[in-house]
Amino acid sequence: MERLNILSQFEVFTTAPRDLREAMLEHGQVMRLESGARVFNEGDACQVVPFIGSGGVRVFKHNGARREVTLYHVGAGQSCVMTMSCTVNGCSYPASADVLPTGPLEFVGYPPQRMLGWIDKFPEMRSHYQQMMHQRMVHLFRIDRGPDVPRGWIGALRRSCCSALRAAACSHRV
Repeated sequence: MERLNILSQFEVFTTAPRDLREAMLEHGQVMRLESGARVFNEGDACQVVPFIGSGGVRVFKHNGARREVTLYHVGAGQSCVMTMSCTVNGCSYPASADVLPTGPLEFVGYPPQRMLGWIDKFPEMRSHYQQMMHQRMVHLFRIDRGPDVPRGWIGALRRSCCSALRAAACSHRV
């Protein structure tokens, strides 16, 4: 897929001011990962902020008993909220992610520092980040503790996301 085709799936791109659209086109790198590939490991530093054009990603956490708990999926027309959160908060990934086995992942990627600059400079990018955080928070509050999820784990994850959302809202006020 071409950069413009991928980015056209994102409201933040289609409604952005001209200077942000031009910067996103100029600085974005089209990337591809094959199905089943590891996108990132727990503890890794964020290397790229993806805007997904096709394919999908499963974000998961090991629960300590050699089982994986799926946190969420990211697909075409979406960005990874964990990546954005790690970028904004300057922390490493608290989970891992793999490309779904249904096909390759194609996305436009940006260096985290560039994304941080855009979040600071453009209200549209800040809003994009905050909307993603909100959507994932709503998703997390709907998760029930199943047999694979350790006691207290979902609550800790919810508190972590609330803290990240508050930090982003407070540090990026206009």
